[in-house]
Amino acid sequence: MPFVNLLLALVLCALLLAAPCAAAQDKPFFPLMAWDYVDDADTLKKMADCGINSIAFVPEKMLDACQKAGVKAILYDPALAGSRWDEALDADRAVKALPAIVKRVNNHPALWGYHLKDEPIAAHFPALGRASEAVRKLAPGKWPYVNLFPGDGPEYDKYLDDYITTVKPPILSYDRYVVTEDGSFHPVFWSNIAQVREAALKHRIPFHNIILTAAHWHYRVISDEDLRMQVWGSLVYGAKGIAYYKFMSESLDCLEAPDLGNFRGGPLDEFRRKTPVWDSMYIVNRMVTNLAPYLLKLRSDAVYHFGDIPARNTGPSETSLVKGFKLRLVGPVAREQGEALVKLCKKVSREHHLPLMVHIGDAPADFKKAGDTTKFLLESFDPGDILICDAPTYPGAIPTFCSYEAEIIQIESDADGMRIDILEQTLAELAERGRKPKFIYSVPTFQNPGGVTLSLERRQQLVAIARRHEILIVEDNPYGLLRYEGEALPTLYALDGGAYVVYLGTFSKILSAGLRIGWVVAPPPIREKIVLGKGASDLCTSTLTQDFAGEYFKKGNWQAYVDDLIGIYRNRRDAMVGAMSEYFPHGATWNKPHGGLFIWATMPDVLDTSDMLAKAISKGVAFVPGTSAYVDGRGASSMRLNFSGVREDEIIEGIRRIGAVAREQLDLYETMTASQEMRLPPLPEDETGRDER
Repeated sequence: MPFVNLLLALVLCALLLAAPCAAAQDKPFFPLMAWDYVDDADTLKKMADCGINSIAFVPEKMLDACQKAGVKAILYDPALAGSRWDEALDADRAVKALPAIVKRVNNHPALWGYHLKDEPIAAHFPALGRASEAVRKLAPGKWPYVNLFPGDGPEYDKYLDDYITTVKPPILSYDRYVVTEDGSFHPVFWSNIAQVREAALKHRIPFHNIILTAAHWHYRVISDEDLRMQVWGSLVYGAKGIAYYKFMSESLDCLEAPDLGNFRGGPLDEFRRKTPVWDSMYIVNRMVTNLAPYLLKLRSDAVYHFGDIPARNTGPSETSLVKGFKLRLVGPVAREQGEALVKLCKKVSREHHLPLMVHIGDAPADFKKAGDTTKFLLESFDPGDILICDAPTYPGAIPTFCSYEAEIIQIESDADGMRIDILEQTLAELAERGRKPKFIYSVPTFQNPGGVTLSLERRQQLVAIARRHEILIVEDNPYGLLRYEGEALPTLYALDGGAYVVYLGTFSKILSAGLRIGWVVAPPPIREKIVLGKGASDLCTSTLTQDFAGEYFKKGNWQAYVDDLIGIYRNRRDAMVGAMSEYFPHGATWNKPHGGLFIWATMPDVLDTSDMLAKAISKGVAFVPGTSAYVDGRGASSMRLNFSGVREDEIIEGIRRIGAVAREQLDLYETMTASQEMRLPPLPEDETGRDER
């Protein structure tokens, strides 16, 4: 059985065997803070919907709304913190005002802390120490909130040490913005966070990082890569909280700070409408929330870089757990039980893949579910149960699904992939009948056989549908790295964060097809059953080939090999498309995929590619008839063509022979029907006598 078919079968087995898993009663709290001021319910809701779970500037009147939204609040009261960003905290005023404020609000369920000061200089520390001591005394357990300046060098080390020893904060918070209009991501980000991490470890307190999410002054509008780099980079260094400056594209008037100019491109624009940054932040926040049970319990042991090594940082050593990743940032960590893990983050992004958390040991037994849905039921897969997939779909998947006696519903595709409007209509019709699909199978990137790629808008819609209807998606992504042009799109798994998407990958397209090695990323209950099913199927994949693949990827040069493949396959694709333009009959259509290995071609309706296949094989060329990609007989005039396995000259000759077969079939049809409607121009003179063997 082909490897991907085995993976699909194991996923089906997992659905059959996995027990229902209930949502955790007490959701772990990993701070994701909007470093902004909120004074209206609509903006608060947009923050909460984006995954924000805490806010840095909250007036007293908004505490009830924060509680309703499930958001923790840092109370901002000018009587305590003052109203100017650049003035020293008046400790006498703060200590005098605090008792009355604490009496009014301290028992409010939404209250997390009291805002004292942003970016103090060292001379402000004694006053902050007095105010913080008053908070600890009158409101034990609440955070006397202070955020520090960024910095670097020995002076910054002293700044951090003096602050911690004088103020005694429960959490160390700072900010550093590095995405500038010249397009760079300044390496001082890494040196600054390294110093903060060192101070946090030295004094045994957690640290939070405030990152840039709204352009202003000389900072640019951030991209999805900018956001992920800042967040995942912070997590690799062991940050226990992330804050975003800012959420709204406007100045922070509550501190009477000078308008730095041209605020734009934040998660909410100047009219407080959602922007693409809101969408990116939603995805990242969901992913971080899903990882919270791990992140909150990990101890940062080290950080090292591959590629350029920033100041205050190091590369791997002889004892490093990971030694061979190109352009990656690695953070070895340990769980409370002592198991070793590493966090990995790409410093340069070509594809929107997830950052990795590689486990050296087993996942925690209590980690049952990712996400914030109220339930995640993995029901048994019985004969007659419904499965949804693309039309056309991977020809190898159909017999696998049919072997489980599934009722397969195929959703029509176009140039942007699966038609989500038809999917929604289908789900509504099924709901009226009291039916629900067990999962949706999709090859969203350079689909086999169609070659099309699901658009970003439709990916987001598909993931939203999965969440809304609580339907599992099986994302098969063998070809994602084989992109010849255009911008990479995030995987469904990345958009979902791992709650409802099972991700299938393989080395067969980027290393060697003969290895038959791939991987599955799935929620733990499904993954555990897949392991059982794999063992029952073949005990295990060859350890020799697994060791070979492991050693190859450790060397870190696999991306260069993939780049070589991309160049080869691009030339072969272009050769095939050019030959089809020359040799295929009038009325034939085909696409030009931006990646992958396949072209989907459709002949004039009067031709049946299943009938053509035998004749083509007699001429030494083959293709996959379109009916193999459907369960209901559709696709009779279509075919899947693979350009990856032969040279350009052989591709051109093969297409010429298929074109000749098509012409013969059309000529026969015209003779039998005496119709001239499909009459085709003759072959060029230099082709009419060519041997077609």
